[in-house]
Amino acid sequence: TDTPMHWGAAISMLNGKWLLPGYSEDGSIHTIYKYTTIENGRKCLMAASGLYGKEQHGLFGVPLYDKSSKIVYLTEGIWDGMILWEMLGCGKESRENGKTGLVPTGNPKCSLLADSSVLAVPGSMVFFPRWRSLFSGKIVCLMYDSDHPRTNEKTGTQVPPGGLAGVRRTTQILMAGPSPPSEIRYLKW
Repeated sequence: TDTPMHWGAAISMLNGKWLLPGYSEDGSIHTIYKYTTIENGRKCLMAASGLYGKEQHGLFGVPLYDKSSKIVYLTEGIWDGMILWEMLGCGKESRENGKTGLVPTGNPKCSLLADSSVLAVPGSMVFFPRWRSLFSGKIVCLMYDSDHPRTNEKTGTQVPPGGLAGVRRTTQILMAGPSPPSEIRYLKW
């Protein structure tokens, strides 16, 4: 329960559903998401409606963001962001007998998280230019989902996977800013 708590997750006293804050780039709460059941029994995060029009979505993990970090990981979805943040915080790089590998650590100051930050977008196609400042001059690692290609029902043509389309869109927005990242990497499934 520590990781969701660090990311601002709370259970609503009104209906028992998970609530998750979405943040502005300055760290203030921009919107609240409710983890709820939708059609076909699927669960998803629904942003509070009517707050900010088209840009109602917020970014996850901003209060944990370290301005001095060299690397910023950006995941698709808060759950992936939480898991990555937790795992980076309990592992470190080890160089023993000329070999490099990963080993567990209980010391956050020497963990993989010590020189990085983890942020998360609410969906693959959700990234706003106002968030660019958090990535300026950083090594950015885009870690979006491995979606399968879809076929457009009307045209019969194949549509690129959503995660890959999101990586392309986010990269274009990041590179169009006045202070782009020093490097952009992405997880190729």
